[in-house]
Amino acid sequence: MKKLLFLSAVIFVFSCRGSKDLSTVIITSNEDVIMMSEEKIIESSAETFAEEIMEKEKWSCTNSSSYIPYDKDSVFFDTRIIRVNFHVMDRSQKDQNFREGTGEAEEYLPKLLENANKRLRKNFKMNLPAGNNTPQLNPRYQYRLVGNEPGDDGIYYHYDDDLYYFLNHGRKKNNYKKEVIFKYAVNSENVINIFLMPHHPDSVKSKTYKESNSGIALGTDLKLGANWGSKRERFWKYATLLNHEIGHVMNLRHSWIRNDGCDDTPEHKRNWQPGSKYPDGLTTNNVMDYNASQMAFSPCQLGRVHQVISTKGSKQRSLVVPDWCDFDPNTEIVIDREVSFTGEKDFNKDIIIEEGGKLIINCRLSMAKSSRIVVRPGGYLELNNCYLHNDCGDEWLGIEVQKQKKKVGQVRYSGEVIIENVKAISKTKPKS
Repeated sequence: MKKLLFLSAVIFVFSCRGSKDLSTVIITSNEDVIMMSEEKIIESSAETFAEEIMEKEKWSCTNSSSYIPYDKDSVFFDTRIIRVNFHVMDRSQKDQNFREGTGEAEEYLPKLLENANKRLRKNFKMNLPAGNNTPQLNPRYQYRLVGNEPGDDGIYYHYDDDLYYFLNHGRKKNNYKKEVIFKYAVNSENVINIFLMPHHPDSVKSKTYKESNSGIALGTDLKLGANWGSKRERFWKYATLLNHEIGHVMNLRHSWIRNDGCDDTPEHKRNWQPGSKYPDGLTTNNVMDYNASQMAFSPCQLGRVHQVISTKGSKQRSLVVPDWCDFDPNTEIVIDREVSFTGEKDFNKDIIIEEGGKLIINCRLSMAKSSRIVVRPGGYLELNNCYLHNDCGDEWLGIEVQKQKKKVGQVRYSGEVIIENVKAISKTKPKS
């Protein structure tokens, strides 16, 4: 009963702020949800609006389809930044890669990275299958070159006669070996370490060895094998190879195979084949196939990427700049239609549910420090087996449910609802 009296005091304190006759109830924990339900302040029901959504579309918090960044939902998908660095590998003679101290790599590699980012942003329409209506979406992720400390540009030089080279075929191939990563990687848990490795000069001399641009992802780091010396190609030549290998790091498989985890990437045998070879005149252009374009991601592929970015505890999430921790007071997410969060999400701004808007939260949702969820009079919020918290070691401001005269914000809950990391009411000052 003491807690109910305290809640009533909160309602009184807030009743005079803002619009005339506007009062606000604050939900700070799952205990509040249960108590308010018992007092009929919010509603608990087995027959919820969320169940209607479930009837319309199959989803789960662990299904990649719940993370596809469709254009209509773009406001719910901030562009995520993946941290990378580069390692220039060479032998003691210093003649097989970028020359340290000349500024070559420092000029070339940022251009390579920006060209890869540009190609991500373009994301062409899928060529296959013929006549497809596969949506062409903004991938909503980019790369950033980062160092490990102030003054560190994220480009490192290593001279190692045993580990500098890349061999992807032959009896002594080493592309799958991780020794160079174990020895030289910098902050590997939080940054994709990209090792630029020349093909061994002795192998290149052989008539049976093909010196081709090649790569391999090994956990959350990768190797790029190419001629990085005096005969290196223009920076843009390596951009799609980089996107392909980082795609592997971010949970993507080769898309021509049957079990790549996506229904919108058709199985085929058209790698490195011209379209003129086929009746429909088409060949593949998917980033995760082998082709001269590598410029298209399917919606499902993007969903797989954002799923691992959003999954708390995943290795890939640790590679991403956690900008969801930095509260943006100048931007709001406004809900003025029917919206269902069917995947885990991380927001750095307030969520405002306007009159006529309906929001159903079904999974984990992280709210930035000092952010809040506001249910305006006539708005609707449903908490369905969800977990609301702050993922950054800070506190957020909870859920404000507003009432104005006879018009009220509605809140329902079903299943297990957990609300954590909310700033104590006694420490919270009213916002104007």
